[in-house]
Amino acid sequence: MLPILFVPQMLFAGFFVAPELIPIWLRWARYLCTLTYAVRIALVEEFGDGCPNEDGQDPCKQLLETVDADPDETWWCVESYL
Repeated sequence: MLPILFVPQMLFAGFFVAPELIPIWLRWARYLCTLTYAVRIALVEEFGDGCPNEDGQDPCKQLLETVDADPDETWWCVESYL
């Protein structure tokens, strides 16, 4: 019974599949999964300050963009998670 609850949450939260690889007609389902909000909060807290490398790129910012985690909207994730 638990895999029925947890596998979709892990898929839609961005653990195994990047959100842009999820079909457009199915992307709305990630907003129903509470794990999505928890992952966004954790990523913003961990990588929100950035971590530029020698090339001038910021892989932390790219990671946050991949899962649609915006540091300015963390409050919305906290409210949705509660």
